[in-house]
Amino acid sequence: MKVLYNKEAKKYGKTRENWPLTRVKYLDEKQVVPSAINMFLDYSIIFDYEKPVSCILIKSKNVTHNFISYFEKLWKDAKG
Repeated sequence: MKVLYNKEAKKYGKTRENWPLTRVKYLDEKQVVPSAINMFLDYSIIFDYEKPVSCILIKSKNVTHNFISYFEKLWKDAKG
């Protein structure tokens, strides 16, 4: 699993850095991702952690592919 966090969420990343098969990187202050986005198979889930917590599930190969492309760009620029 690859995980990107905003710098202010480093406490969560430090926990996940110890998980097997998990790599964590951090975005700089200019790159802010306001929600969590998980992608798997043809599914994308967008989480909003504001109260009340909510999420949106999208089943679309195209949407998931686009999110993965966006993630890979952010991953390339992030710090390890």
